[in-house]
Amino acid sequence: MTKNYHLKKLSKLAKSYARANEIAHHKAIDLIAAVLGFPHWNALIGESKKGWQPSDDDILAAEAFVKNTVPIRHAEQDDADTIFGNLFSAEEVITGSIKGETYQLLDSLGDIHIYGEGWHICVPENPNSAPIIEIDQDMKHSSAMNDPEIVGEALEIGKEHHSSIRSKIATDWPRRSTMPDAKGNVRHPIFTGPEGTSIEANIWYCLHCDGEITGPQIAQNLWHCPGCGASPIDIHKKPFWLNEKREQVKPIDASNRETLEPIVRYVQMKPRLDLNSEKITLLIRTALIEDATNTKERLGAQLAEITVDDENDVRLAFDMHFWPEGKEAETALAVAKLLGIEVFEEMRFSPPVFAWPDLSEHASGTVEYTQMLLDAYAQYAPKEKD
Repeated sequence: MTKNYHLKKLSKLAKSYARANEIAHHKAIDLIAAVLGFPHWNALIGESKKGWQPSDDDILAAEAFVKNTVPIRHAEQDDADTIFGNLFSAEEVITGSIKGETYQLLDSLGDIHIYGEGWHICVPENPNSAPIIEIDQDMKHSSAMNDPEIVGEALEIGKEHHSSIRSKIATDWPRRSTMPDAKGNVRHPIFTGPEGTSIEANIWYCLHCDGEITGPQIAQNLWHCPGCGASPIDIHKKPFWLNEKREQVKPIDASNRETLEPIVRYVQMKPRLDLNSEKITLLIRTALIEDATNTKERLGAQLAEITVDDENDVRLAFDMHFWPEGKEAETALAVAKLLGIEVFEEMRFSPPVFAWPDLSEHASGTVEYTQMLLDAYAQYAPKEKD
């Protein structure tokens, strides 16, 4: 086993966590580092350079974190990135009806989603986030969401299922994570100390809002910050990110929390093709690759400069070394015709990316061409002087 095997294993676990929770990889590796007691990944790497290496127990702790942690799911998204229709690996779909309005309910990463004809309700896993109601803008005036009774009952159904999910989460955690002792101490449900020891305290701190939270508060809120709703991975025993005076720490009072009103959004439910430069370029380049008949032309298709103007018309500038002059890009032109755009073709000269461009014309594929290049460069490479 190589020296870096365990570090690579941790990085791989972080990548899996990032994908599952839709967060950046650099954030995920910092979380993995925190599980092992480091403030961030760079600190972990720094220690590894001094000889420290993750133990088998460290790997097991990281694997348990990735497997068992409460999913991060932020319902507050930009209008352009709506939740509508965003179905994640749902294990079970429940059907029902409210006043004749049929709906489907599912649990996705801790959020409760209810779908009806032209509408969608999300009750977020985060107890401090408001429910979101999305309505197809084409049904703005005829949607069942215009009926307060249907909306109210749908929200109640969502909240009931949300409570059952919260209960399920609680049963998966250690009892001390949800049941404080006589002194108010609770155990962190995710993080562990050295050699897998439990981390317990009666005061906790939120990395997100710098809030100070009592043990009973955090246990009752299933380890989401009562102040800002941050997830369990943001709750720590010590505010290591603050100075020693802890001037920014503020006790959280959640006793006067108000019920959050649903957020209503009108969205475009039907899929719509919005052409832009990136999409047009992708389609045209794919078509050029289809037009290519050999390795040389495939290189030419990749090297072609594709410029899309404000009216979505396309200028194709082919590399004269790798695209035959006079060869018509038939598939690309056919795609452009379907899209209702014009294509202007031209040849351009630039130093060839590889010497002897014509070699590629005689290669049966990329592997053979690569070998031909290596042989040619080796044969004609400058000889080193003794």
